[in-house]
Amino acid sequence: MRRIALIGLLSTLALATILAGPAVAGYDQPDGPVEVPDSTPAPGQTMRVRGGGFAPYSQVTILIRSEPQVLATVQADGQGYVDAEITVPADIPTGTHTLEIQGLDTDGEVRVLATPVDVGGTGGSGLPRTGAAIGAMVGAGLVLVTLGTVLTRLRRRAEAA
Repeated sequence: MRRIALIGLLSTLALATILAGPAVAGYDQPDGPVEVPDSTPAPGQTMRVRGGGFAPYSQVTILIRSEPQVLATVQADGQGYVDAEITVPADIPTGTHTLEIQGLDTDGEVRVLATPVDVGGTGGSGLPRTGAAIGAMVGAGLVLVTLGTVLTRLRRRAEAA
């Protein structure tokens, strides 16, 4: 009986370890998600940027980094949400840059939302990285099938004895 309890405990720990791995969805950096429907804009292109968690009606700055350039200063709405259209600088080099939204949260603390953008479309599909962590689900399934097999065999041996 102790053997079954030990196997159950180890299997539970293995499953918890697998499921605690990093998520594959979204752009949670550093404080939360930035919604950018088109993550592969061309230089000079207008694009939409959205994000939340800011103090209501506060001033929020949108910038692009490699060499930091302020793209816009906008006001958050009554719920602390920003939805703005910005223009990617025409003279920005192609490649991966970081788009940031910076402002204050409801506690007066600095809030920075960031996401990578691929200016000029030098890579990526233009779609956000979404979906499930399929590796964790497959691993969890394998752990559960193995646990079921081991417990069934142990029970059969115990009944036969």
